[in-house]
Amino acid sequence: MLIRLTEEALNGQIALVEVVHGLTEEAALTLKRIYWEGDQVCLWPANPDHQPLYYPKTDIRVRGVAVERINRRRLR
Repeated sequence: MLIRLTEEALNGQIALVEVVHGLTEEAALTLKRIYWEGDQVCLWPANPDHQPLYYPKTDIRVRGVAVERINRRRLR
């Protein structure tokens, strides 16, 4: 996946998102489809076996958006 670095993402875009857990130093990056819903954000996984994740807007930082998918075979 090619990512364009930006701090903004529109509803339905695949976004590289940093999830910050409160005031701690812990953070995680994830690549999910993003939906803004009032004061919260829904991160929708591509895998139907996983549930959507909901966070307050204050816990989310957009770091980029997907602009192109690259399909390659893994090297072993």
